[in-house]
Amino acid sequence: MTKFSEEIKSLIDESGETIQSLAKIGNLDRTTLQRIKSGERLPTKEFFGKLCVALRLSSAEKEILLELYEIEKWGAQCVDNRKKIIALIETITELTEQGIQFSKEMSKNETPHSDNNDAVTHTIITNEAAVLRTICNAIDRELFTNDHPHLQMFIRGEKEPVYNHIFQRMIGNKKHLVLEDVIHLPKASEGSTTAHYLTTLKSVISISVLKNVAYQSNYLYYSESGELEHSALFPYYILTSDRTLTLSSDFKRLIVYDNPDIHELYGDDFSSLLETTDSFIIESRNLYEIFGLDQVRVPKQFMNALPAIGVYFTKELIESKANKQLPHYEFLLEAIISTYAQYQKDKSAITTYFSLDYLRGFVFGQCIFFPPDMCHPFTREEGLMFLEKTRDDLVNGVITAYAMSDKLKANYGFFEILQTDDAIRLVLHYDDAEEVIFKAIELKEKSIIELFDDFFKYLPKSDYVLSQAETITQLNDMIEAVKFTQQT
Repeated sequence: MTKFSEEIKSLIDESGETIQSLAKIGNLDRTTLQRIKSGERLPTKEFFGKLCVALRLSSAEKEILLELYEIEKWGAQCVDNRKKIIALIETITELTEQGIQFSKEMSKNETPHSDNNDAVTHTIITNEAAVLRTICNAIDRELFTNDHPHLQMFIRGEKEPVYNHIFQRMIGNKKHLVLEDVIHLPKASEGSTTAHYLTTLKSVISISVLKNVAYQSNYLYYSESGELEHSALFPYYILTSDRTLTLSSDFKRLIVYDNPDIHELYGDDFSSLLETTDSFIIESRNLYEIFGLDQVRVPKQFMNALPAIGVYFTKELIESKANKQLPHYEFLLEAIISTYAQYQKDKSAITTYFSLDYLRGFVFGQCIFFPPDMCHPFTREEGLMFLEKTRDDLVNGVITAYAMSDKLKANYGFFEILQTDDAIRLVLHYDDAEEVIFKAIELKEKSIIELFDDFFKYLPKSDYVLSQAETITQLNDMIEAVKFTQQT
């Protein structure tokens, strides 16, 4: 028996019901229920829901059973990867929406870790746990003893504990950190290794949102052989203001140097890496750069505050809404028109996941995504037109769109995720004091794209979205509400 069927058997036994009585209570097929209990088959989503009702499960019990069900159906690694993407989305919302509610101050007289390497020219560490502990000690030493801490790192992308340590130290901290890194990503990876990249991505984005961290992040893909050309034994390193930590590829050996000449040598190498690698996180108010308008790439999957209303934008409408005072207005306008024209051509190939709350706000004249200095609000009449066209195309099967449910704790007005054939592009746009911050992260690693592709394909089968029928009903209700307000 599987863990899922064992849990089903346990719940049925605890309920005091027989297969026959439970089938009658839930209007379930008795033979199917018996086979599910014995582990011979899995229930359908509808059968699973009815069974949970018949067993009178609490929300917590249902979530536990649902996870076992999904693990049995898709595999533990697949379920774990999806949970990591959900955690990434919810973390972005938490950090951009709520801000940091506390502060802490690092003192030169108090450190959380002991550091016994102060007077040592170099120290060799040969244990993986000790390597991580030494890295954390070095980071803490930099943060605690320097008025202007500065870290430079070239490490593998799956080493999330290092980034999480920096995030935990800096969240709510009064000190300001300058952080520069080059994240080394593989061209191909699989299984748990790829899952680590998702966790690292969450920590990296979290760090980038902190106001007290000036963060420049670049990336470098592995060579075809998976090796680095300039150093085979200790290819990775971390630089503090005065120390050099060199790391082996397997992260099990580390050498700490307290030598200015070595520090300068690695500093020069890091500068060269920055010059020859591309930005991993881009922060700019240049929308052309943020949205990657240098080439038209139609998304296959699109998680956004709004459904794919861009497919209904005309050239005249775009011209009337874009602020003509924007830098490079003509250049930007041409790129937007070309992009939306391609969206219109390929709209049947795009699946969008959107927020009903933001769509409602958009229809009633709120600025979504862009502040008023970039884009003029749409009128209620224009909003109604978008609603009706979206509804009609959805009913007729011309487009595919799902409204997100409340299960996913996300603020869709602060981010969007686009999946194309060759990239995942995550765009953040959130308020910071009196301006909107725009950031873009693009991932081209094939296995990570496949994880997001799996996540998006899973959404319509999950409780995170409404069905298309429910989505259409919500759009109809919204259309009626808009028409009613026009009459009053």
